[in-house]
Amino acid sequence: MQSLAELALKMHESVDLTDEREVKKFIGFTQVGENLIGVRRRATRLMEEDALEIGPGGIVTPRRDPFGLYIIYGGTPHHTCNLFGYWHINDVDEVYITVGGKNPDDEATRLILMRYPKSGERDMFAWYCRECVALLHCFVHETGSLGFETFWKAESEAVRIFNSDATLRRCKNCGAEHPLGYRFMANKNSVEEEAARRIW
Repeated sequence: MQSLAELALKMHESVDLTDEREVKKFIGFTQVGENLIGVRRRATRLMEEDALEIGPGGIVTPRRDPFGLYIIYGGTPHHTCNLFGYWHINDVDEVYITVGGKNPDDEATRLILMRYPKSGERDMFAWYCRECVALLHCFVHETGSLGFETFWKAESEAVRIFNSDATLRRCKNCGAEHPLGYRFMANKNSVEEEAARRIW
C-alpha cells in the first residue's frame, strides 16, 4: 500500500493541477491504484468555512487551515456546504489536503484521498434536522461490494427518495422542515434541487 507522500508525489508527477482539462478528470473521484482521488476548486474563503461535521456535541464547523491537511474519520457524518445536499457517512477515512490562495477570493485547490472501499464497507447519504440534529432519513449503499462506480447512481437515488416524500423532510422530534437534497453534479438536479444548493 502506498503512503500518502508517495501518492502525492505520483499525483504531482502525473497530473498538472494548473491544467483545467487535467483537473476535470478528478472532479468526481478517480481510482488510482488502491485509492480514490478527487479534486475540488473553490474560493479560499469558501474552503475555510465550508465543512460541517456531526459529533457528540452536535453540528460543528471543524477548524481547518486553508494550507493544510485534515482527516475525516470513517463513520463521521460530514457535509460540505453548497457542494452536496446531504450528510455523507462512509466507512473509509478521507484525507483532505488543501492549498488556499493568498486572498479570500483566490481559488483554492483541495485534494481528497481515500482508500478504495472493501467488501462490506458502505456509503450513507443522510439528512439530519438542522434544528435539533435528529436523524430524518438515511440511505445506505453497499459501495464496497458493488464497486465505487455505483456511488453516483446511489447518490441520485438517495436524493430522489428524500425529495419525493415530504414526511421524510419534516422532523418528527421538533417539526422543522428540511430543504431539498441535491446532487454533487449540478446537471443532475432539477431547478428546485439546484436552488437548494444556495440554502445549505
